[in-house]
Amino acid sequence: MGREYYLVLRFIVSIRTYRVIGRDYTKLVEENGFKVGQSLDLWLFRVQRSTSDVIGELQIALVIVDDEEANGRLQVDGA
Repeated sequence: MGREYYLVLRFIVSIRTYRVIGRDYTKLVEENGFKVGQSLDLWLFRVQRSTSDVIGELQIALVIVDDEEANGRLQVDGA
């Protein structure tokens, strides 16, 4: 298991995008060495631990993406 942080995912209406905020945001940035020109992708998925586990356990991953590498990627707008 990775590190845990207390964060809030908030939709900002004026710019039509989500932002990660919260009391551990600075800790997240410092511990992971974020740099200018990087962004976070949020991955949500379910992991089935056993065959009797019908729904699966929800897992969340924050992935650092260099904005230059992200150019040309498919962007999905949920709004």
